[in-house]
Order: sequence, then structure tokens, then C-alpha cells
Amino acid sequence: MQAIFEKDKDTICALSTPPGRGGIAVIRVSGDKAKTVIQQLCTTLPESLNTHRVYFTKLHEKQSFINIDEVLVTYFAQGKSYTGEETIEVSCHGSPYISQKIVNELIKAGCRHAEKGEFTYRAFLNNKIDLVQAESVLNLIESQSSRSTQQAFRQLQGELSKEIDKIEEDILLVGAHLEAHIDFVEQDIEPDQEQALLDKVTNTSKRVKKLIETYDKGRLLKEGVQVVLLGEPNVGKSSLLNSLLNENKAIVTDIAGTTRDVVSGSLIINGVQVKFFDTAGVRVSENMIEKIGIEKTFETLQNSDIVFVVIDATDPKIPDFNYDLLKNKDVHVVINKCDKLFSPIELENLKRNIIKNLNFLQNTPKDEDLLGVSAKTELGLEQLLLKIKDFISGDLNDNDVAVVSSRQYECLMDCDRYLENSKKLLINNESPEFTAFEIKNALLAVQKLLGKEFDDQIMDKVFSEFCLGK
Repeated sequence: MQAIFEKDKDTICALSTPPGRGGIAVIRVSGDKAKTVIQQLCTTLPESLNTHRVYFTKLHEKQSFINIDEVLVTYFAQGKSYTGEETIEVSCHGSPYISQKIVNELIKAGCRHAEKGEFTYRAFLNNKIDLVQAESVLNLIESQSSRSTQQAFRQLQGELSKEIDKIEEDILLVGAHLEAHIDFVEQDIEPDQEQALLDKVTNTSKRVKKLIETYDKGRLLKEGVQVVLLGEPNVGKSSLLNSLLNENKAIVTDIAGTTRDVVSGSLIINGVQVKFFDTAGVRVSENMIEKIGIEKTFETLQNSDIVFVVIDATDPKIPDFNYDLLKNKDVHVVINKCDKLFSPIELENLKRNIIKNLNFLQNTPKDEDLLGVSAKTELGLEQLLLKIKDFISGDLNDNDVAVVSSRQYECLMDCDRYLENSKKLLINNESPEFTAFEIKNALLAVQKLLGKEFDDQIMDKVFSEFCLGK
């Protein structure tokens, strides 16, 4: 990526809309020569262009002057565009041939084809956005639910960055006091000054921890909640998936082991994308294909947030596998095919018998914790969905800003570790040089988070996932 972005003085171009046929396509051009380049291909454009003005014109080949399309050209002056550079957006008819032809002519006129995320990278370099906001652009593009969209938009507006800016200011203040004491070593730190520094570090650490605590829920808002249906073959997992999604996603037969691969589908629940995974039944099998399916079940289980262990009410066997895979998961036991039971009393007796064999759960459930459902009649499905809603609601308020990326989380964890080290040094009245060293590292972690300090590895991590044209 360093080799790519060292050419950041080039004028770049790329298709900004998704490839394929559509009503219109938009091609973006950014760089010092943007206006000069487009005027070579649209000779009827005036010499002086007004920023944020749209011009209707014809765009032609550079050499032959053969017209390619009628287009709308929008001009953004330097400092007033997304990238901070002189920018042109060309809106043409949405033919893949036309849009690619225009890109080719732009390259002939002096542009370079943009790399993934290069427009947003330039916005970052030109201080239009910080690195947290740059990440939010991708999150906004990839958002698939109302709450993930809202969270990404709030980060794009700088709400998380403002919180981090305040933390940076406090760390800078502590560092300045420590450096002043080091410079004037003959003057001891007064007890009240030392306590004030400790209080400042302690309060800053609390604010960092508060942001760290939002990561689990923030990640769920961004990536969605993964729900796995786990159980022995033929307990009705596929029927349950179809009933939850209200569509025939999975094949349903009376033959055990029908599901050989992971089948998935999704719903939006409480504004969050919830992905359901119907997995191969867990049992000892000599069938090679079925064994591969069971291995995929365990792989899916490792990435899950919620696990519904499905048991057949007519043959209540507890699935036998490595229950360590359920650690730190939100696990619920679902008794399916309850429509085949004769009475509610039979269900209650069944629950009590099943609970005796649930020693694999971290917390032994009560009778009321077991969910009696019927995929066939949809009995109890609302209670099952309620468990998911409870998990989603958690502690994160819609008005809270959240940490959503592993990079942000890691930077905050580093910052908090250095602040904790600083607290210990201050409490033990250690030399201010040692405390200043830890404070500098805490500051560096925050500045890496915002992108005030960065290297190729950080840039790769942030921008390599972007699409072309953004």
C-alpha cells in the first residue's frame, strides 16, 4: 500500500457506483488536474467552473472527438470536496461499456486508476476526516440494518472522535506536567499536585474503559448477531429455521442427516441483523460427507453469539460433543416438536428430566428457562425470538456511541494498559521519568486510533477492505 499511496499527487479516477447496468453511473475524478482532464473530454465546458455546479455536456474520445455519451459534470473546488482536492463527478448512462469507456478516456487524458479506498485515504490525508471516520465510511457502505447505519453515521459525524479527542487532551495535560517536573528536577511535586495527576489519570482510564465496554455490542451492531441451531440429526433444526425465516431455506425430510452443509438466512430484529445458521446434526458418523458437515458445524459454533440447543420432545437426547465450545456463548435449550405432546404437564415433566442432564451449561437453567416450541405449528417461536431481543438490547443505548472495529478496540486496550501502569507508578511515588514513559505510550495509542500517528500496517488494515471508487 505504501507504493500505491506514495503516488498521492496523481489525479485519480474510478467508477463510484456498483458495476453493472443501471439508470446512471457515476465516475469520480480527484486531484490537481481534475478540471484540466475533464475539459479535454468535454470541450463545451466553460474554462472557469463554479464549485458545486452541475454542467450538462457531451463527453467524447480524447483523440477522435467521437461522442461517447451525454453527461452531467459536477465540479467541486479544492478544499470543498470529499477528498479535499479538486474533484469532478461525471454522471453518465448506466451502461457498463459507457462507464468503462469514459474511465479509459480519463486515463488517456492524464488520470491514474484509483486503488481501493484511495478517495477516502486522500480525505484522511487532507484532514477532511480522521481514521475513525474513515472506518465509518466503510461501515456505512456495508451496513445492513437501521442500528448499524445509525452507529456508522454517528461515527462519520465525529461523535466517537470527539470522545477520543477529550481523552487525548487529558493525557497531553498529564504528560506536560510530568515533563515540566523532569525539566525542573530540583522542585519536588507537591502532594496536592501529585494527587491531582493521579485523579486525572484515573478519570481518563475510566473513560477509556467505558468505551472499551461498548465494543461487544458495537461489534454486534456492525456485523450482526450470529445464531446457531445445534442438535442431533432429525430434531427439527431445519424446520425451525424455515419457520423463523418464513421461507423454505433448508431441506426437510424424515431422513436423519439430511443437512450436510451450513444453511443460513437472516432477519432484522430490533434494528439489528440476525443471522441464523442451521447446522449438520451432531452425532458419531462414518459417512465422510456427513463428518465434513459436522466439522463445519463446530466451525460455525466458534463464531456464534447465541446457541439454541435443539432437543426432540419425542426423543429427548442431549447432543454429545465438546461442550467447551459453548463457553462464553448465550446458550438456550429449545424443546422442539412440542405439538406431539399430550399435555402441558407432560412438557413440564420433560423439562425437569432434561435439566438433570444439562451439566454442560455454565449456569443450570430453571424449568421456565427451557423453551417449548413447535416448528410445525409455530408454538413458542415468539419466546425464542424474545431471547434474541433480550440479547440485543443489552446495555447499549441507541444514544451511546460505540467502538465497532477490532483496530479501535486494540488501540483503546493499549491505552488503558499504559494508563494503569501510570497509576501504579504515581501511587508508588516512582520517578516521573517512568510515569512519563507510560503516558507517552498511552498518548501514542490514542493518536494511532485517530490516525495522527500511522504506518503502512495501519493503512493496510483500514483501507484494503474498501471498494473501488470510495
